[in-house]
Amino acid sequence: MGTQVPVARILGSKRLVSSLTEIKIDGSSSYHPDYPVSAQPLLTYRWSCKDTPANGQSVQGGCFASGRNTGADSGYGDAAILTIPADSLRMRGVTYDFTLNVSNAKFWNTATIRIIPTQELVPRVTVNIQTRIKKYPTNHKLVLMSTVVAHDAAQQSSLTNQWTTINGDVDLSRTQFLLSLNCHNKTLVVKPNVLTPGQTYSVCLTVTESGKNQMDQLSFLMDRPPTGGVFELSPATGMALEKTFKLSALNWQADSDTLPITYGFEYMQKGSTRFRILQNPTEKRMIQRAMPPGPGSAGNVWAVQVRISNNVGSVTLATTCNMGTSACFVRVVPKTYTSDDAMIADLNSRTSAIQDLIDAGDPNAAINYISVLLDIINSAGGNRRWSPSVTDAEMASMKCGTMAPLLYSSLPTGGLIGYPPAVSVSRNAMTSLLQLLTVTTQVNDQCLTEILKIRNVVWTYVAQGSTTTWYLLKPDLILL
Repeated sequence: MGTQVPVARILGSKRLVSSLTEIKIDGSSSYHPDYPVSAQPLLTYRWSCKDTPANGQSVQGGCFASGRNTGADSGYGDAAILTIPADSLRMRGVTYDFTLNVSNAKFWNTATIRIIPTQELVPRVTVNIQTRIKKYPTNHKLVLMSTVVAHDAAQQSSLTNQWTTINGDVDLSRTQFLLSLNCHNKTLVVKPNVLTPGQTYSVCLTVTESGKNQMDQLSFLMDRPPTGGVFELSPATGMALEKTFKLSALNWQADSDTLPITYGFEYMQKGSTRFRILQNPTEKRMIQRAMPPGPGSAGNVWAVQVRISNNVGSVTLATTCNMGTSACFVRVVPKTYTSDDAMIADLNSRTSAIQDLIDAGDPNAAINYISVLLDIINSAGGNRRWSPSVTDAEMASMKCGTMAPLLYSSLPTGGLIGYPPAVSVSRNAMTSLLQLLTVTTQVNDQCLTEILKIRNVVWTYVAQGSTTTWYLLKPDLILL
C-alpha cells in the first residue's frame, strides 16, 4: 500500500540572501512517492510566510515591504517557485520562514526554509542532490550538486568552493572518500560504501566571493540494506543436466518503506568477480535451476551468491550458505556419455525445453540452459574419453546451427533498450557467445553470422546505456 501523502521539497536550506536582488525559492522538486517520476499526479502549491523580528515575536503574513509581492505571479497560488522581487524584504534584523504546502487534493505535506536578508551583495548558492528519494543506498555513489551565481558576473570564475560535513561520521572534505577530484568543485561525488547505513548526514557548501561568504546545506538519510536472513543451497554436488539445484534466500528483512525485497541468484568461477546470472532479481525467494559443469581447472566448482535488494537499491550480498562461514560452493561435474553420438542425441532432445523458456518470456533461464549445453559440448571436445565418432564439423553444426540461433531467439524481439532485465540478459548472452568460440575448430560461418547479430543487439543497448552498463559488459565485448 502506498503512502498516499505527497512530499514537499524546497531546494537548499537556511541561507543568507541579498535583499537587493530578486530571490527565487524553488519547490518544484516536490513529488508523490506512490507514482513514478514519469507519471506524477497533479500537485497544488501554496506558499506562506512568517517573519520573526529581532525580539523573537513572530507575525504570520505581512512579510514583504509595502506594495510588493502580492500577486500570483510572485509565487502564490499554484506556482512551484516563489519569486520575491528585489527590495521586498524588510531590513530590520528580521528572519523569514517560508512554508510550502503541497497537496494532491486529499492529502498534504509541508516544507519550510529560513531566509536571512542582508543589504550586502553576496553570491547565490543552492545545494541539491542528484536524485531525491527518502533514503539513499550506501552501495551507490552519491552526487551532491550546486547552483552558484556571483553577484558580480565578472567574478564568477574567481569564486572558491568548500564542501564540509556538518553532521555525520565521515569527513567529506577528505579526498579518500570522494570520486570527484576534491571538495572544492561545484559538484561533490561520494564513493559507494563509505557512508554509514542508517546515519543522517548534513553537508554544507561555502562559496566565497571577494571575501564574502555564502553557504547552503542539505541533509540526507542513508538507507539500511536488508538483513537477518540466510542463504541455502542444495545439493552441494551434482551432475550437469541430471541434477536440479535449489537456491533459497529466507527470512530477509527490510524497513517497511523500502519493500519489496528482490533476490538475484548468481554464480562465478572461484576467485572471480565476473558473475553469471541464474535468476534476475525478483521477489521469488527460491529457485530451482540446472547449472553448467564447473571449470575443470577448479575441480568443477562454482561459487554461488544471492544479491538481496530493497526498492531504493540497497544491496546485501550473501556469499555464504547453509549456515557456513566461508564462501558458498557447488560442484557440478559434466554429464558423461558412452559416445559423441549419444551426447548429440541427448542435447538435441533438450532444445525443445529451451524453446519453451523462450516462449514463456524468460530469456535468462533460456540462455542459462543454452550455457549448460554449450559447456557440456566444450568439455567433451576438450577431454574425449571415447573414440571421437563425431567430427568437429558435426559439433559445429550442433553449436552454430542449433544453439546459436536459439541464443539469438532468446533476446527480446524489440531489442534490449527499455527492457527491465537488459543488463543481466546482455551479460549472460555475452558469456554464451564466448562459449560458442571456446573450441575454434568447432566454429563455422553460421556461428559468425549469429554471433554478429547477437553482438549488434547488445552493442546497440550498450551504446545508449549508462557508464555502469559499459563497465559491466566491457570485458566480454573486448574479448569478442
